[in-house]
Amino acid sequence: MRDNAPRPATDTVDSPEWQPVTTALLSEATRVRSEITACTTAPRGDRFRFSLTSRRHMREAVNNGLRAAAAIMGACLAWEITAWHHGPAFISFVALIYGLMATRENPLVATTPFLKGGLWCAATAAVLTLWVIPAITAPEILLMVLLVPMTVGGLAARRPQLAGYAFSFNMFLPVLIGPINQGRFDEVSFLNNTMAFLASIIFVLLTYRLVVPFRMDVHVRRTEAWVSLRLRHLARTGTRTDATAWLASCATSLVRILFQANALPPPVLGACVARQITSMTVGVYVIRLRELVRDGRLSPRAERIVALFLARWDRGQATAMIPYVLAWTQHEQARATTPHARAQMAEVLACLHIITAGLHENPDIMA
Repeated sequence: MRDNAPRPATDTVDSPEWQPVTTALLSEATRVRSEITACTTAPRGDRFRFSLTSRRHMREAVNNGLRAAAAIMGACLAWEITAWHHGPAFISFVALIYGLMATRENPLVATTPFLKGGLWCAATAAVLTLWVIPAITAPEILLMVLLVPMTVGGLAARRPQLAGYAFSFNMFLPVLIGPINQGRFDEVSFLNNTMAFLASIIFVLLTYRLVVPFRMDVHVRRTEAWVSLRLRHLARTGTRTDATAWLASCATSLVRILFQANALPPPVLGACVARQITSMTVGVYVIRLRELVRDGRLSPRAERIVALFLARWDRGQATAMIPYVLAWTQHEQARATTPHARAQMAEVLACLHIITAGLHENPDIMA
C-alpha cells in the first residue's frame, strides 16, 4: 500500500536538487559564525579594524564650540584672578585639549584615559627631567634615553585598550621634558608647566560635565534621528544611494553605537540595535521599490501607486497608506494576465510586506 504520510523536511533538504543550496547555506552560516567569534575574541595575528569616521553634525559642533569658548574664557578668568606665571601655558593646554577631544565621538570616554595617560606622562617626565637628563652630556645619550618611553608609548597606541592613555603620553612627554641644546628645565619651571598641563586636563573634564553636558543617550537618539531621516530620503527618485551603500552606512552607524554606548543599560542598547537593524532591512526594500519605479519595470498603474507610496514615505506619511497599497497590489496581482505582470506585482507585494513588518516591529524608525 502506498504511504501518503508527509515526508520529513530533511528528506527534501537532502535530495540531490537541494544539495547546492544546502551546501551554500552551510558555508555562509559557518562564515558568519567565524566572523562573530572573531568580533568577540580576535584570533592571534588578526589585523582587521573597523574603519570609522566621525559624522559631521551641526548640533554637536555648536555644543563643542560652546564648551570650548566657556572653558577658554574660564581659564583666562582664572589667570586674571591668580596672576599665575604659567597662566598662558594653562590656557594653551586647555585650548589644545579641547581641540583634541572635539574629534572624538564620545569625549567623556576619551577624557578619562587622557587624564590617566597624562598622570603617567607627568611621572615619567619628572624622572627624566629631575634625575636622568641632568646627568646627560651628549645628544646621542639623550636620544637613547627618550627611545625607551617613546617606544613604550608607541606600542601602547597600537592596542585599543591603551590608545587613550598613549594619546596624551606620546603627545605631551616631549613638551613636559622640554629638551634644549644648552640647558634643561629648572625644577620650578618643570613643576609649573606640569601643574598647568594636569590642571588643564581636569579643567576640560569638569567643563565637559558642566557646560552643555555631554549625554550618551542624547547622542544615540541623535544618531537614530539621522538614520531615520536618511531612511525617508531613500524614497526620492533622484537619490543615488544603492543597497550596498545603505547597508555599509547602517553597519558603520551600528558599529559606532556598539563601540561608544557601553554606559547605556542593556535594554536601552538592545532596543537601539533592534531599531538600527530594522532600519537597515526596511531601507533595502524601499530602495528596491524606488529602483522598480526608476527603471520603468512596472505597468503604468502600478508605477503610479508605488510612486505615490514613495512620495508619502519621503514625507513620513506612508504608515497609514500601507494597508490600502497592500490591498490594491493583491488585487492587481489577481487580475494580472501574464506571468511577467504577476511576478512584478509579487515583488512589489513582498517589499511592502517586509516594510510593513518592520514598521509594526519598530514604528519609531520613521519618527
